[in-house]
Amino acid sequence: MNIVKEADISAPPEKVYEYLLDFRRHSEWTTPGHGVHITPDNEGATAVGSTFISEAHQFGSQRDRISVIELSPNQRIVYEAAMKNGDTFRHTLELQPSESGTHLIKRFQTLKLSLVSKLTMPIAAVIAPKLLAGDVERIRAQLEKPIP
Repeated sequence: MNIVKEADISAPPEKVYEYLLDFRRHSEWTTPGHGVHITPDNEGATAVGSTFISEAHQFGSQRDRISVIELSPNQRIVYEAAMKNGDTFRHTLELQPSESGTHLIKRFQTLKLSLVSKLTMPIAAVIAPKLLAGDVERIRAQLEKPIP
């Protein structure tokens, strides 16, 4: 499954990149109700090879491993999430300068699925695009929030 969602954000690419690179803040824009909490395996700046533990509650308790596989400052962040059942997904966040600030392209790609996940794919194919669209909208809203 490959899904792509896009949004224009009224913020420069540098600001969008720094926000998205802070994995601890991903809970601000991921699907509400999943209770996502991300912690780094090691302290320090996020770099290619950095790993994180993502804990959430979607169809039960989840504890996934996130690995950063590509970074291009102010342009691109690519990471993979490996779930405890073996399912693996790639997330790509591309940033392009635009007249309004930044054009964000968020890609979600299935790399490996368990048998159960393959069997439920027709349901996921309906739900996942809506969830991804919500993520992109929440990223935009967070970055365009007025500073108090």
